[in-house]
Amino acid sequence: MKRLALVLLLATNLFADPVADSRKLQREALEAYKAKDYATFLAKIRGASDLRPDHPTLLYYLAGAYTMNGRNDEALSTLERVARMGMVYEIAEEPDFAPLRSDKRFEGVAEAFKKNAQPIGKASRAFTTVKGLITEGLAYDGRRFFVGSVRTGTIRTNDGGTFAGPTGRGVFGLAIDRKRRLVWAATSVIPQHVEFREENAGRAAVVAFGLDDGKVRSTFEAPEGKHLFGDLALAPNGDVYISDSTTPAIYRISAGKLELFKEGGPFLSLQGLAVRDKTLYVADYSKGIFAIDLATRDAHLLTSPRDATLLGVDGLYAPAPGILIATQNGVNPHRVIRIALKGTAVNRVDTLLANHPDFDEPTLGVIAGRDFYFNAASQFELYGDRGTAKDESKVREGVVLRVKW
Repeated sequence: MKRLALVLLLATNLFADPVADSRKLQREALEAYKAKDYATFLAKIRGASDLRPDHPTLLYYLAGAYTMNGRNDEALSTLERVARMGMVYEIAEEPDFAPLRSDKRFEGVAEAFKKNAQPIGKASRAFTTVKGLITEGLAYDGRRFFVGSVRTGTIRTNDGGTFAGPTGRGVFGLAIDRKRRLVWAATSVIPQHVEFREENAGRAAVVAFGLDDGKVRSTFEAPEGKHLFGDLALAPNGDVYISDSTTPAIYRISAGKLELFKEGGPFLSLQGLAVRDKTLYVADYSKGIFAIDLATRDAHLLTSPRDATLLGVDGLYAPAPGILIATQNGVNPHRVIRIALKGTAVNRVDTLLANHPDFDEPTLGVIAGRDFYFNAASQFELYGDRGTAKDESKVREGVVLRVKW
């Protein structure tokens, strides 16, 4: 989901957004690096990083640029910051950092990165799925788990059965409304779906299935244009909020109608959503996490600590006041994090799970009591057009892990 959205958004509003400006500077910086113009490399990459100050890869490049310009102390301070974010980079043998190797601080940073690459946290396998699904959505009705398949367009249950589908589109986010006995599914046409046809690319819909029989109760088609409905969240009153990564926009289903809730503005690549009290939290893959007032629709980007990054968040959940749980697959390492909030600011970010042997691009999940269940091995990158495996020998069962939040 997120890879496709990022490709599409690169072609839009190139100079209208700080992220787009940052990307432009990054490209120019890398051109200067290749030309061995290290002064320009530093100027450009610092400008790119200033526009996205919590982007770990840009900070890593910035550290390299400082080193090449003889500013070793600033290089080491920057690398130390990236290490405190929990990131992993192989720096010990990196030629660009050769001038730093005799410094004990560099040895400390290298050790910190090694530590970040070790397994963090404890999880247990809840269940496995059949091969070849590309698992995204996950929901729980108190008795059964429901798993959405991007590749087959079906919804399967943890007992191995098929609950619904095929839908003709990849199934992404899922949510269950127990009160109204419905299973909501965000569906979109993407190349990795087995029935993909170019003429249908960009079509999306939200489908409501009966929880008791798996039959379609209603279908809400996206408006004309290109869309990717990647996730959805259920509000206590039964309203459903949907993220569209491509537009980008947030839609709402209320009183039986699909309506535009908020479009464009500060957003770039929307992913997971979570409703808590009077706030809708939305993950933007390229910017961080927004808090949206449900009454006014005002959006505020959550500020985060200097030594944390909220980029690359896919799934997002709000199990308790002041707490968000997220799957983060746009950074290295992929991980599950707990985010403690204080108003519209992030007070603390803790890694609950990282570097787990079952990880193969974790995607979406569901909260069940004090447990967080999530698809740990979507294996998205193993598939090409029409769901064809690039290397069948690498395909394995999908895995749902359980971790305490």
